Amino acid sequence: MRPSYLITGLVVIILLLGLYFLWNNQGALPGLAPSPGTTPTTTNPAPTPPPTKPAPAPKSTAPGATKPGIKPTAPLTYTDAVKTYGALGYRIQFLQCHGTPGTLAIKRDVKFMMDNRDKVVHKFTFASQSVILPPQGFAIVSAREVGVYPITCDGGGAATLNVQA
Repeated sequence: MRPSYLITGLVVIILLLGLYFLWNNQGALPGLAPSPGTTPTTTNPAPTPPPTKPAPAPKSTAPGATKPGIKPTAPLTYTDAVKTYGALGYRIQFLQCHGTPGTLAIKRDVKFMMDNRDKVVHKFTFASQSVILPPQGFAIVSAREVGVYPITCDGGGAATLNVQA
């Protein structure tokens, strides 16, 4: 067997293993996990066992009104997230790394939905936070610092986030 065929075969095997790893881990690579304070949610989350103790109920059920660190007892479905955050204008949808709307204005610590409609994994960054969204996945996130921040998708410009006091 010629060395070039051996090298080509080895490269193909490595690429297949890499794709298998990305597919099974929903794009979560070591060292590229979402920043603290972000809660990535996929369109088909894994079932979670019922909690042993009920979580303390927040004072309001409006998006962004819960305190950081309080997690919902049941995962939020994509349909429910779109209804909740889309109706309030707290949703930014990305298609081919282009955000719609192009600018999202929110108050500090108010949660909003980042929605990846592409069939590939993307890494989004804003306000020194990063979120890796699986294909056609979403995350409910918030920004803590007031300011105007670019939201980048895989390093390129995608939208603008205006965080107000």
